[in-house]
Amino acid sequence: MSTSTNRQSAEHLELIFEIYSLIPTTRKITARELHLALNDKGIARSKRTVQRCLDCLLTYFDVEQDATSKPYGYRRTANSKLALGPREHMVFLWAEAYLKTLLPPSYHLMVDSAFTPFSTPSTKRKLIDIRQSESSRTKETSSTVFETLCTAVFYQREVRLSLINVPQSLYVNPLGFIVEQGHLYLAYQYQDTFHVALIDDVLSAYLTTFAYHYPNNFSLNNIPLSKKELT
Repeated sequence: MSTSTNRQSAEHLELIFEIYSLIPTTRKITARELHLALNDKGIARSKRTVQRCLDCLLTYFDVEQDATSKPYGYRRTANSKLALGPREHMVFLWAEAYLKTLLPPSYHLMVDSAFTPFSTPSTKRKLIDIRQSESSRTKETSSTVFETLCTAVFYQREVRLSLINVPQSLYVNPLGFIVEQGHLYLAYQYQDTFHVALIDDVLSAYLTTFAYHYPNNFSLNNIPLSKKELT
């Protein structure tokens, strides 16, 4: 197989992962909306190409299609609800409430989606109230950036990262997230060194198809936040 063919295949896979990262679980999204979202991110592809990628996602990924009316809607398959007792429900409510105080409002729908399997009619009432100082609240950040980073960390995929005060884009290996004093950081490996960046400082994140191996004997505990700036 030629180098150009390999490159085309890699770009096609990148596009599939990019479209997958844009498909929500709590609502449906149309092919047209996905096409516009890609354009907003600077990824120019035809509607037919987007549809072909969706057909692939329907076959191989946890994506379902609502064909009851046109335009068809797409969403990721929601998990079934779990049978939990009051104590377990309160623990999950506590975790959900804390995440919402930690993350900007644009992330709250994703939090709701993640905790949907644990919700019951009684949890519609507010049973947990977590309060933080104004200084610990994060700024409004792109939910697309956050979801892309989550996908990259989970699947161990390299990302192209654009950061505030860093002139060039960086191809990095995202290793995980760190929370300190109400602030959320991304820990990543760039070349042979480890760094930390505030999520608020990430301007854009593009998921590639290149996998990476998690560093041997590595722990997030070993990264001091003082190394958050690139050197």
